[in-house]
Amino acid sequence: MSTDLDTIKELAKGTFMPDFFGARIDEEGLWGALRQLLAGIQAAPNTRIDKIKQCAAPAATACDFIDKIKAANLWLALQELVGRIQVK
Repeated sequence: MSTDLDTIKELAKGTFMPDFFGARIDEEGLWGALRQLLAGIQAAPNTRIDKIKQCAAPAATACDFIDKIKAANLWLALQELVGRIQVK
């Protein structure tokens, strides 16, 4: 999982276009890892994190997820969140 996380973090950090991020996550086969990562976030109540999790839950692919993220105007929040996540 840490290798997947490193790849996801690098993609998020180096990607300015959310559609490109979604396509790369799907191409790299990392949607399951990203979805699991988002579902496992345990933080103090935070509406942005909750909305990101709600967008991820029903999405079949990373591109579907990104479409929902863009519609909710949460791309920058997702990018920041993924960059800050640490896995032990």
